[in-house]
Amino acid sequence: VQIALPTYSVSPTVAHWSLRSDRSLALRRAQLVRHKPGRRCVIRYAFEGGDTGEELGIFAKMRSRGPDVRTQRLLVQLRQAGLDHARGSRVGVPAAVGVVPELALTLQSACPGEMLTLKLISGEVDETIEHVADGLARLHDTVVNTTRTHTIEDELDILNARLREAWIGRPGDRARIDAIEEACNDMARGLVEGPPRGLHRDFYPDQVLVDGDRLSLLDLDLYALGDCPLDVGNFVAHLTELSLRTHARPDRFSGLERRFEVRYCERMPEVTAEAIRVYRILTLARHIRLSMIIEGRESTTHRLIDQCERELAEFSG
Repeated sequence: VQIALPTYSVSPTVAHWSLRSDRSLALRRAQLVRHKPGRRCVIRYAFEGGDTGEELGIFAKMRSRGPDVRTQRLLVQLRQAGLDHARGSRVGVPAAVGVVPELALTLQSACPGEMLTLKLISGEVDETIEHVADGLARLHDTVVNTTRTHTIEDELDILNARLREAWIGRPGDRARIDAIEEACNDMARGLVEGPPRGLHRDFYPDQVLVDGDRLSLLDLDLYALGDCPLDVGNFVAHLTELSLRTHARPDRFSGLERRFEVRYCERMPEVTAEAIRVYRILTLARHIRLSMIIEGRESTTHRLIDQCERELAEFSG
């Protein structure tokens, strides 16, 4: 299969294709990476062509509600602001390649590296965890033009909806889940939000590719202005969830969690450990529902309920 490589251009109001006939690429393979029926899917295309014959990877994201032009513009802005490996940065984001409105597709370049989750499972992280903290701080410190916001009230709305779905699915645990919901809301009411910065909003090890001392931050579809500790707490809570899922205990990665928090707070000293802890517990509570609907995670549901109860009791005590 031969195609012409499309290039992406963007103005403040318009994103469009331009076809370059001077470059012809051969499609090697297409792989379905992720699929949420009726909502969205991600396909990875591998091409070869050009003078070097090297493989070019492109991720195509299709959404039922139309192409995500907003995120394409965001990627352009973030790279222009310095999050671009080609400019010598150790932290980068994918390049926006193109938009196909008729197919509700957006195309982004594939980034080199290994998913951080795989490195965690194999025990090959070490100093990489500090690099990841640096990368998150760099994202938070990068200023781009966005009006989308996410507050603690928004976070609680999502959590409360998920926990109600959870007790509907497990009526025998309703009393415990209701108590966790009430305690999370009480805890969050005491949170003082910091000045809004650009958040990833879904920052966890799957969203980080490690390539030597370089990192790529993926899936910025939820990017919004908000409270920095949200991303930090979300990340360390995912390490705890991964530990519960893969080792049936919560502390397999606790040392890495502490190193991540310490390094991040060195870079962003205005962020407090208590705020991180609040968002960490909220994320763990949200995972109760996720464990019920993501294949292969059913065994962690009661472990997550136990862990949330312990951490909420420690916080209030």
